[in-house]
Amino acid sequence: MDVFVSVIVPVFNAHRTLDSCLQSILACDYPRDRFEVIVVDHCSTDDSAQIAGRYPVTVTKKIGGTISSVRNHGASLAQGTVLGFIDSDCIVASDWIREVVKVLQLPDAGAAGSGYLVPERYTWVEKAWLYERGGGIFQTGLVPGGNCALKAEVFHAIGGFDERLTTGEDSDICRRVIGAGYKVIGSGAIRCVHLGNSKTLRQFARKEFWYGIDMVKDLRVTSFDGTFIMTAVFLLSFAFFAVALLLTLATGAQSLLLYSPLAMLAVSAVCSVYRVRRSRKYRYYFHLVVLYFLYFSSRSCAVVSSVLRSLRTA
Repeated sequence: MDVFVSVIVPVFNAHRTLDSCLQSILACDYPRDRFEVIVVDHCSTDDSAQIAGRYPVTVTKKIGGTISSVRNHGASLAQGTVLGFIDSDCIVASDWIREVVKVLQLPDAGAAGSGYLVPERYTWVEKAWLYERGGGIFQTGLVPGGNCALKAEVFHAIGGFDERLTTGEDSDICRRVIGAGYKVIGSGAIRCVHLGNSKTLRQFARKEFWYGIDMVKDLRVTSFDGTFIMTAVFLLSFAFFAVALLLTLATGAQSLLLYSPLAMLAVSAVCSVYRVRRSRKYRYYFHLVVLYFLYFSSRSCAVVSSVLRSLRTA
């Protein structure tokens, strides 16, 4: 008998994408009596709840809380031995459920998923930034929260998504899955198109600032990670640049002024090398250097903003 799967879709003001999302999930080539869809409305002010009500899905509401609490609320109602999480601005392939179940049947697998695919009409920002990793199965440290699945027993054993986190909940839960002795498995066959990518540099900067707000909090409840370390190096380089600029204005000496911009550029260049090696989008290398410079600038501003806010609160 096929494994019973619960697909949980958190929703907030998803009028433009929810129809496509639910239609793609319900069209999966998996026995219809062996999966359920749970839509969790996070206090939408548009007609998202009404749209979901047109489909053979369970619709529930979660008032307040973080995206983690919304996903956990859906999981608390789920009957499946596999919990799938799809964001409302995503469209899954017809074999999505079947591929997720296949991967989670591998030895020691606790979570499965893959990076997002770009839509048919895309901008260079989303094409360069998204991994779109194809190919077979690989062990990884992260699958995005909007395109992932976990064994229900593993999910509940580790306490689900951390509701203290506003962002970074997907990397956090993957670390805890691995810490509990299970594997996080990626697969190019778990295909999911993300419609909500940042399409312009401005959107990209704003989104990365938002993602960076909880980086310090994430460190308190988990551990150091590469993203924070590189952000810290970039931030220290920027601080050094500010000091060097003040010294230049005060003394006229310009010898120190060159090094910090080079350090910031080096961080962006090194991360771009790492990313193109994984995504194999070599022709987008210099695009990625620009994006990473903006990425670390936004994340640095978010970290500073978060620390200052914590100090004011204290």
